[in-house]
Formats: sequence, C-alpha cells, structure tokens
Amino acid sequence: MSSLLVDMLAPDYEVATAVNGREGLEKARNLNPDLVLTDVMMPEMGGDELVRALRADDQLASTPILVLTAKLDQDLRVQLLRQGAQDYVLKPFSVEELRARVGNVVTTKRARDVLQQTLASQSHDLAALAEMLSERQEDLAAANRAKDEFLATLSHELRTPVTGMLAWLWMLRRGHLDQAAAARAYETMEGSIRSLVRIIDDLLDVSRIIRGQLRLEVHPISLVPVVQAAIDAVRPAAEAKQIELEAVLDPEAGPVHGDAARFQQVVWNLLMNSIKFTPAGGRVSVRLASRGTEVQVTVRDTGIGIPREFLPHVFERFRQADGGTTREHGGLGLGLAIVRHLVELHGGTVTADSPGSGEGATFTITLPLIATRDHTPNEPPPLREEEASISPSPLRGLRVLVVEDEPLTREALTALLTQAGAEVGASGSAAHALEVLRTWRPSVLVADIAMPDEDGYALLRKLRALGSEEGRDVPVLALTAHARPEDRERALAAGFQAYLAKPVDPSTLLDAIAELAQGAARPPERHPITPQEERRESTAAGGETILLVEDDPANREYSRAVLEQFGYRVLVARSGEEGLRIWRAHTDEINLVVTDLVMLPGCSGVQVCHAVHEQRADVPVITLSGYPLVAQILDAGVVECLQKPIEPEDLATAVRRALDRAQPS
Repeated sequence: MSSLLVDMLAPDYEVATAVNGREGLEKARNLNPDLVLTDVMMPEMGGDELVRALRADDQLASTPILVLTAKLDQDLRVQLLRQGAQDYVLKPFSVEELRARVGNVVTTKRARDVLQQTLASQSHDLAALAEMLSERQEDLAAANRAKDEFLATLSHELRTPVTGMLAWLWMLRRGHLDQAAAARAYETMEGSIRSLVRIIDDLLDVSRIIRGQLRLEVHPISLVPVVQAAIDAVRPAAEAKQIELEAVLDPEAGPVHGDAARFQQVVWNLLMNSIKFTPAGGRVSVRLASRGTEVQVTVRDTGIGIPREFLPHVFERFRQADGGTTREHGGLGLGLAIVRHLVELHGGTVTADSPGSGEGATFTITLPLIATRDHTPNEPPPLREEEASISPSPLRGLRVLVVEDEPLTREALTALLTQAGAEVGASGSAAHALEVLRTWRPSVLVADIAMPDEDGYALLRKLRALGSEEGRDVPVLALTAHARPEDRERALAAGFQAYLAKPVDPSTLLDAIAELAQGAARPPERHPITPQEERRESTAAGGETILLVEDDPANREYSRAVLEQFGYRVLVARSGEEGLRIWRAHTDEINLVVTDLVMLPGCSGVQVCHAVHEQRADVPVITLSGYPLVAQILDAGVVECLQKPIEPEDLATAVRRALDRAQPS
C-alpha cells in the first residue's frame, strides 16, 4: 500500500514514508510536511494515536492530516475528525479521488500559510504604523505648542507697541505734553508703527517662503555698497545702546549674482539680531572678504551668545532660545529663518557659531563669486532717507480722487493729500466714485482693491468703458493691503498704472501720484519698433491678436468679452477643427492661442497646440480647463493652464504674461 501511494502522489509532491505511527511522528518533526497521510490500523502506534500526538506537538499542531481507513464505523470517523484530522478516505478508493482530496487539503494549507504570513506582515506594519503615528502625534503636539507659543509671542509683539501709542495719543489729546515731550511722542509712535510694519513684512516673507513664492530680482551686484547700506541703517540702533559698530569691507570682494535689496535685508537682520542680543557698551563687527572663488560676510558680536544645544535650531522658524514669558528680548523668531532662506536662494550658505552663553556669536554668509570681467555689477539703489526733505506742496494744482471703503484710512489719505497741495475728492465705494466722475475730473485716481459690492477691478473696468471726456484716460493707482507679488502682477496686468502695498510711506505715495500725473500730461515717447511689434501693429490696430478656441457658448462669449475689454483683437472658433482653419488662414497675424483643453468636439486642445507649434513655435498657448493641470500637455508648448471658472483679471494677467515672455529680448 505504501509504494502504491507513493506512485500515486510522487508526480505532484515530494513524498516521505514511514512504516508505523511512531516513525511517522519523528519524520514529521524533522520535515514539517504540508500533509500527513496516515492509515488507521498500524503496529506500535495506530493512526488515531498519531493524530492525537501530532495535535499535541506545538510544531505540528496545525499540520493537515488525511486518514485512510477501511472501517465503516461512523463513530470512529467522527472521533478522528474531532481529534484534529482534516479529512478521511475510505478504502478502497480511486486514484483520482485520493489525488483530489490530497490536493484540496494541501491547497488549503498553503493558502492558510500565505494568509498567516500576510497577517503577520500586516501586524508588523500596523505596529510600525502605530509607532509612527505615536511619533507624529508627539510631533503634532510639539507643533501645536510651538504654534500657541508663537501666537502668544505675536500677540505680545503687536500689543506692546500699540499700548505705547495709545498712551502717547491719550496724553497728546489732553495737552499734557510740552513741546519736547510731544516730539518724543511722535518719534516713539513712528518707531512703533515701523516696528509693526516689519512684523507684517516678516510674516509675509515667511508665508512666501512656505509656499515657495519668494522671488529674487537677480543681477550682478557689488557687495560693498549693499553691506554699507545695511550698516548705515542700523547705526542709530547701535548708537542708542552705545554699541561700537565696526566694519572692515574689502572693496575688491565681489561681485556676486544677487538681489541687492534682499541681500541688504539679510545683513540688516543679522546686524539687528546682534545689536538686540548685545548688552550696552558691547561691540558688533562686520567683515566682508574674498576667499578664493567665494566671498564671506561675517557678523560677530560680544553679546549673550547661543547655548550649544540651541545652535542646531537657530535658523528654524518660530524658534527662540528663550521663548518663555520671562524672556528679556522681544521678536517673533523669524529673522534668522528668513536670512537662511534668502541666502540659500542666492546659492550660498549661512552658519552660526558661539562658544556658549555669554561668549558672543558669529554668523558667516558664504556666496559664490562671479568673474568681474564678464559682468559689470549694478549698484544698489540708494537708501531712502526716513527724514528726506520733500517739497511742502508736491501735488499743488492736481486733483486726486481717493476711493477707499475704510473711513479712517480714507480720512487720513484725504488729509495727507490735501496737505501736499492737492484738491482731493473722496469716495467710499466704486459706485460713488463713478458718480463723482460725472461732474469732477481728477488728475489721478487712487483706489483700494478689496471693497464691498464692487472691488477696484470692477471700478477700473467701468472707468475704462467711459468716454474720454468722462475720465476714461485718468491714470489709476492701486493702493491695497494685498501685498503678494502675484497681487501686484495681477493689478498691473488689469490696467492699474501703479501699485503700492499698504502700509505705504507717505512720501512714496506722494511721489507715485506726482509721477502718474506727470506721465499723463506728457506726450508718449516714441521708441524703436521691433519686427514683432511691427507685425502686431499691422495686424491688430487695437492690440495683439488672440485665437480663442472654445466649444461652450457661455465660456466662449465670456472669454471673448474679457479679452476685447483689455484691448485685444480676438478671433473666435467654436471647435478644434474651426480653430485650425482660422489658424491656417491667419498664421502670420496670431500672437497667442487660448484654447479649451479636452471638451472640444472633433479634436482636443492638445491637438490644437501641436498643430500651432508645428508651424510657429514662438506662439504661446494658454489652455482653459475644468480639470486641474494636465502634465502631458506641457510638452505641447503650453505656457499656462487656467482652471475654470476664471476671473477676468486672472485671464488678462496670464495673457499679458505669456505675450511679454514671447517678446524677443
């Protein structure tokens, strides 16, 4: 029987044999088989005893057992199944039946093994996930504590100068101050306001850093005037604390590729940080020197130093060595984080070192040099003097209409411009401003952007739709608290002639208004016409020619109206095929293509893009889509993909940006 069973199973399985139950138990312990096939009637140890022994063994407790028996005793078969056998086969049996039953049991066992391995792996993964979640929970708790500490610090930094200003204002209103004290009050309040503006600027910079939107205007610069300008800016603060300010600047150090204003901000931040943490009578030194192919700016102080354990965290956002309520020095913990990011944007590194508490600190910036023979450094613009003298009436003879919904700001601007010699009109809404324009023609219009009912963009659109005698050509300055770079870009693309972010320095506002008025009064300057501009003028009297391909009637009419309102000539196609026909007929006239992406009947926006660039690779393409950006089309020459619904100014901004980029340099 044993050899017969081997012959039946050997083609599919590796088979080991034993002559009795005791030998079978020993071999099972050594081989750990996928199945034990046993007879019931055997010498020394029968099949029923073998089943019990296998189930009592920890190693073999789950091994499947198939019992062969010639007994028809139902009680015995039930007993074997209860003791742990998976199945039984009655003798005599067919080869096919035995193979089928063996195959079923082995397959079930192997599936169970896979499942157990999977569960074990998943259990391990779940344990690792639980550990990771626990760590993340600790990180989130720490981040939450840091957020609470930052908000508390921010509240303190905002409320402290405001409290001082309110106290000085209270005394000024009641006439409790003599002339000297009043002058001191004004000086203190101005310093407090500038402190608040710096806090806002730092918060905006950090926001741009987090979103990856902080940009540099890079060109070759000489570092000496940049560093010297920063030193001059902090000198009053150093003198107020009787801190000696030393500078050793190598005139041969540089040039580098950089943004002069932003790098001056870096040096200013480091110097103010050193002055803040250096006791009265201490010393802060600045050194600028070349080191081979690099240039280094080193700021060293004799201040309170940095604890060794805090050095790895000194450039992290919102981190301060002393962040408790008993801290001696103010600040939000943003300045050094901004320094690190700006230096890295310049392709450099910044490090901090300190022997320890009370031993001072050293900050070192390293930037790569560029070859002076290949680049002429641009000098940074001179610093604006805070007390620069201005004409007592720089706006004399001008009419200025101020459109501002916030009453206090509107009143302050009216008073400022009136004092500067202007005749001022004031409106609290776009609708009221349009009413004023019916009877009163200003030289310049100053408009807020964020206003209820109708914003500054709506006011500008309605103004440009008026007749020339009603004020259509009045220059408009955007004065807004929306201070991101993209806000400025959007405003200028929408048609504002100038843009200023709140809070604005009064002299800057007066200069901008005067410049706009002068620009409106003088005739436009002629400049050489480039071949591309000549082609534009010959094909589009009112502006560039745009091919608009859109199958949806509402979106098509909306986009055409927006583009025509901004002065573009628009060729309209209702499908991809029609768009390609118009393109072939006007190939030399079209400056830009705006096309729907995937909903065009017949052919898609991607096909339109390919067809356009097969003939003219210089024509930019903007796609409009109800879906997020589709990466595959970028290879088709698409310069931008706008997601529907699209604001008029966003469409106009994207078009203007694409056309400007397409112009030859």
